[in-house]
Amino acid sequence: MVATGIGYKVTSGKRTSSLSIVCSVTKKVAVDRILSKDRVPEILDGIPADVVQTGRIRALQTRTSRIRPVPGGVSIGHRDITTGTLGCLVKKM
Repeated sequence: MVATGIGYKVTSGKRTSSLSIVCSVTKKVAVDRILSKDRVPEILDGIPADVVQTGRIRALQTRTSRIRPVPGGVSIGHRDITTGTLGCLVKKM
């Protein structure tokens, strides 16, 4: 697993209305090829889980460049103040 987050469960390639714990992996494999101790349960504490293939996630190398559109995880802030990390952008639909 390379990352975890919260998002809508995807079933058969379509987004559902069910919020889930999203577990990102570099490559999805058939469940019968994974040891039971390494499997993500279908439900965690009553919340559905989803496994999504994202590939490898790497930190950006440059620290002072401008990136548009800005992805989550980028360090943000003004040079005269402390900085922070952009977690996500939310768009009301």
